[in-house]
Amino acid sequence: TNNAEETGNKGWLAGLATFTFIFVGLAVTGFVLSYVRFTTSDGCSLNKFIISFNLILCIVMLVVSILPKIQKVQPKSGLLQSSIISLYLSYITLTSLASEPFDLDMASNSTTTTCGITVSKFGGSQNTTMIVGLVVTFVMIIYAILKTSGSADQMKNYSTAAGTDEEKGKVVTGRDEVIYNYSFFHFVYLLASLYIMMVMTNWVKPDQSDTENVQGTWAAFWVKIVTGWVCVVLYFWTLIAPICMPKRDFSASYVKA
Repeated sequence: TNNAEETGNKGWLAGLATFTFIFVGLAVTGFVLSYVRFTTSDGCSLNKFIISFNLILCIVMLVVSILPKIQKVQPKSGLLQSSIISLYLSYITLTSLASEPFDLDMASNSTTTTCGITVSKFGGSQNTTMIVGLVVTFVMIIYAILKTSGSADQMKNYSTAAGTDEEKGKVVTGRDEVIYNYSFFHFVYLLASLYIMMVMTNWVKPDQSDTENVQGTWAAFWVKIVTGWVCVVLYFWTLIAPICMPKRDFSASYVKA
């Protein structure tokens, strides 16, 4: 939007609208696939609730991101950002349902339906889920690295790893002010390593699986679901934080070690 206003080139707005439309379309496709693959006309109430609840969250995000009050304090927020989060939530919903263990559900008409699928039934969905999960994880790690590098450039006037404060004659050590907290940084990457390990194994319990049908686990199911909800909560917080704390400057922030 800023580039379009500065250059007067409407191509930027066209690109913004195009990518927003693509992301929203992919998100809707993901939710439709979730309904088709993991629900039945009568039964699988938990799956229906999860899909419907996450779909409602996406709609709320899209609406809230363009509210005038939000736009006033967060002029850079908009449909593009919320559409990306919606696509991620749709992906998380689909993969979490693919990790759901094979189970039987009693429908209201006393018939038994199956919720959760095995590899043999879904045509190798676990391998696909693993590959996509790893790709998404590595993309996020690369983005985090680039984002941290950009933040370091912006904060170079406020912090330094080591050196001398010439104006005050004070020696500044690496523990005074740095861009990030070392312990938190490594803790996050520890969690990322554990997540990759779990993605590759799909949280499988060897004593409950065989070589023909690898089933998911409730641990994988709920970890992915909660991950999506935490992501949504963090996104909502970025939108409303300037309203809740108007005296704080959110334009550039860094963590003290």
